[in-house]
Amino acid sequence: MKSILLIYGLVYLLSVSPTYMVDNDKICWQENVILTVNDFQSLYPPVPEYVFKAQAWSKCSITVIRRSKKDGNDFCDVRVYFIKSKSWFEISKTDSRINNEVLAHEQLHFDIEELVGRKIRKCADDYYKINTKYSLELNSQIDCIFQERRALHSLYDEETDHGAIENKQIKWKEIIKSELDNLNDYKSTPKDCAM
Repeated sequence: MKSILLIYGLVYLLSVSPTYMVDNDKICWQENVILTVNDFQSLYPPVPEYVFKAQAWSKCSITVIRRSKKDGNDFCDVRVYFIKSKSWFEISKTDSRINNEVLAHEQLHFDIEELVGRKIRKCADDYYKINTKYSLELNSQIDCIFQERRALHSLYDEETDHGAIENKQIKWKEIIKSELDNLNDYKSTPKDCAM
């Protein structure tokens, strides 16, 4: 009887888990999923001196996995995650407005990760329209996108002063939304999160 209840409980938990939750530590990017303070679970900033420069740190991950279809042709799975245990947030106890501004800034970092994921999906899709097998050429193209990723995050932080310059933050949000919309055919789906 206990084992039946245990199995039923496990099935119930799996059936009610949100599709964007990969496991307890990762959130898969989805259109209507907004980060909250509770998603930042690291107790300390990644670098001790970083605490004096910012109020939050987001750790995101993009994985690109080469797979083969039944017909022998290759394809790429691309997954975009926010990693809770490696993300840190210093909550302002005096001004909730600051917390909201910091969350909006960190959310856009996560959205930038999704933009990069979409660029990789498009790149792989374009590549596989004329090729059936993975090659160093595609790997090189993906590496270039990852280099752009680092530069984009740095430029975003620099131009917005880590979200402190409100009009720049708004401008960046509009730019990233526009770019995400342009690559909407390549967005993360619940299927990507389930893999």
